[in-house]
Amino acid sequence: MTTFVALSAAFQARGLSDDGLLSDGASVRATPLWNGGAPQLVRRRALNHDYTRYFGPHAAFIQEELRQGRLPLWNPYIGTGVPIAEALMTTVVHPFTLFLVVLPYEYALTVLAVLRVAIAGMAAFALGRVLGAGVPAALLAGVVFMWSPFQLGFRFHPLTNVSGLLPLVLAVSELRLAGASFRRCLASWSLLGTFMILGGHAETFVHAMAGAWAYHLLRAIWGGVATARGRRVAAALGFLAAGTALAVLGASVVVYGHVEAVLGSVTMRARGAFTGYPHLPVAHLGTYLVPETAVGFIWPLYIGTLTLVLAAAGVAARARSDALPWVAIGIVAVLGAFRAWPIGPIIEALPLVRVADNTRLTMLAELAAAVLAARALDGIDQRPVRRAMIAGVFVLGTWLASLWMAGRIPYATGIRPAVLLAVAASVAIAGPRLPGVRWLVIGVVAVDLYLARAPAPQPGRHAFPPPPPVLQELAGPGSASRAFIPERVLPNDIAMLYRVPSISGYEPVMSRRSVELMQRAGLHPGLYGVEAPPAPIPHAQRLLSLLGVGHVVLADPSATDPGLEEVTRTPLPVYRNPDVFPRAFVADAARVAHDDGEALALLDDPRLDLRHVVVLEAPAPPDGSHTAAPEPVASAAIRAYRPGAATIVVESGGGGYLVFTETYSPGWRATLDGASTAVLRADYALIGVSVPAGRHEVRLRYLPTSLVIGAVVSLVVTTVLVAMVVQRPGAG
Repeated sequence: MTTFVALSAAFQARGLSDDGLLSDGASVRATPLWNGGAPQLVRRRALNHDYTRYFGPHAAFIQEELRQGRLPLWNPYIGTGVPIAEALMTTVVHPFTLFLVVLPYEYALTVLAVLRVAIAGMAAFALGRVLGAGVPAALLAGVVFMWSPFQLGFRFHPLTNVSGLLPLVLAVSELRLAGASFRRCLASWSLLGTFMILGGHAETFVHAMAGAWAYHLLRAIWGGVATARGRRVAAALGFLAAGTALAVLGASVVVYGHVEAVLGSVTMRARGAFTGYPHLPVAHLGTYLVPETAVGFIWPLYIGTLTLVLAAAGVAARARSDALPWVAIGIVAVLGAFRAWPIGPIIEALPLVRVADNTRLTMLAELAAAVLAARALDGIDQRPVRRAMIAGVFVLGTWLASLWMAGRIPYATGIRPAVLLAVAASVAIAGPRLPGVRWLVIGVVAVDLYLARAPAPQPGRHAFPPPPPVLQELAGPGSASRAFIPERVLPNDIAMLYRVPSISGYEPVMSRRSVELMQRAGLHPGLYGVEAPPAPIPHAQRLLSLLGVGHVVLADPSATDPGLEEVTRTPLPVYRNPDVFPRAFVADAARVAHDDGEALALLDDPRLDLRHVVVLEAPAPPDGSHTAAPEPVASAAIRAYRPGAATIVVESGGGGYLVFTETYSPGWRATLDGASTAVLRADYALIGVSVPAGRHEVRLRYLPTSLVIGAVVSLVVTTVLVAMVVQRPGAG
């Protein structure tokens, strides 16, 4: 492992900024709040990069919570609040989160980027060794996979928490198929699957598991004698089903909550009409051979010209049947990523898979290429392998020539692939006569990948900048009033970094109801949350006030809003909303809606005074008979607040409903003067609690039952699995 950490660090060292970071949070300075109100053209990482607008801000929030001794469960800084653990991409319960306890969050993210790449290399090396490769060949597999486009392109993203473990899963499958202990193999396979789920990206887990199932079954089909094939396939199916089930049980702490959150999120509704992510254009296949810039958001697929030659020759090495699963997986993965026939139509026909980013299937093709290249390197002294290399050089050379002649690439761009093809031909011809030929090949591949994929130098300081005065004035605890900040002024979630509660947010598991309510308040819904437009819609001001929007930032320096109180005009106009509702208030009466549509219609009705009337939904709660008090005297004061918990003192002359303007979720629990009481869905997507007349203390806490039960199940299952792995065969 130490070797791969060193290789990963050395490979990425060139991309370190002056303050030792690999990514550029300072690109936030390009937004109007830091540069006097006008977008500034700077040569930095795109501001919509997930590091800047999601992982950096979330890491900062999670770090603060952990250092306060709290497990982050609820984030009040996005919209009207969102769950944390259920979001999954925040990886709250993944072991890597411990780095946020001991390191500043941006340095923790840099260290994790290095570790993720290193783990991928180590895992591919281990797979190579299990497959019988020698040390040089296994090292080649590790180098190719760890420096592949997928691993490097997503090293700041939890996708690589998942993909980096895939080679180890396949290694365990190989050991089981070779006759290793069923108990230990099943436990190891399941534990790896558990960590892949906890890794933080369900979509990539599905892609990886599809590859793992396909490999195991193909090896069972092609690896045994015909008379035993049926039993081998049946045993393989049983192993895979049991292993996947145990992996899900091991990750129970987040699985149920994540599924529930996703099914209830705006993402699922949006994806119902989503045509799918753009698929890779056929022309992009050329980036496998020639390093090029990305096409749109799609990264180059270059894994090395020499690697491609070796991968093609790997089919001819040793037992050829062992190569067939890798050939099949590689071809199917490429067809799936490019949505080509016959895999493309199958993907298009699958409801959920259809709208996934299936370009990520390239990780399977990259792993297949790494393993096949290792097979060829191991068999470099075999004549069939060298002949296959010559054939590969001819095919790739013809492809390169066609790209030249078609004008698809400049002549100079193809010089390096041409040189590498010449090297491959020389290796194939000279073969065993070249001293240290295997290490020579590894060196050439490593240098080639370094030149093609190593991060560019990033001089200057790239940490997130201190907040400008405007954000300092808007910052506050999660219980403070929210801010309306247009997306073009400050992209979603970055406000969270500076502890500014923002009504907009970038979060896939944001509640569908919450998004619909905010849409009625004039925000723009998207595939991953809501965005604030350049200015509020005048007729939506009433609902913005209900949602606790106390400050409004306008995107146009010359804009005004006569309905609000001006605070400043530097660098952009900032207004105070005098009609903002407190984060907790008491409504004296309730109106019961019979369905979603009626509830939204009532909220849209300007004749309904939302300060005094709360909209509930049928069936009405048993104690939901409050009507307007003759002389209503009601107040609610937040006495204590932290993310996911609040203590509110309520005084009401005639009883009523406490409305707490955070997102309603079944995970919220409430007590009234120490006794458990029901949490109601108020005003379509907010929290309500029925309170009798008098003075009372209401305590709210977000602690989903699924999390508590899931944590117990996860602990028991993973403990048993670990014991099964470490126990010696035959012991006990």
